[in-house]
Amino acid sequence: MDVKLVATESEQQRSPTASSTMNSTKRRAFDLFQQGQSIDEVCQTVARARSTVTEYLAEFIATHGISDPSAWIDDDLFTRIRAAAKQHGTDRLKPLYEDFDGKVSYDQLRIAVACLRNAAPM
Repeated sequence: MDVKLVATESEQQRSPTASSTMNSTKRRAFDLFQQGQSIDEVCQTVARARSTVTEYLAEFIATHGISDPSAWIDDDLFTRIRAAAKQHGTDRLKPLYEDFDGKVSYDQLRIAVACLRNAAPM
């Protein structure tokens, strides 16, 4: 009597899930980054929050082996983040955030750290 209903394969394919929507949105964001669009432009196009798009960008940087963040962060700031990362490491963002007294956003740190992880050892 206690029969568990299992969706057929065709029913599963017809039912969009949050992850499939997220994957297509992320793919779209990756395409836009590849085209050189800014974070703000990607936010508008994919209708996601800046923090979400920055996560997509960090993943894009990691998967494409990008080590130069100049498209998103100015060189002076990246140099300062690199110096702080030598001291604190890149495993956690909070020590870097605190080192800059909160004046450098987590988004900027996330982008810089993603690039640093792709660069030659510090």
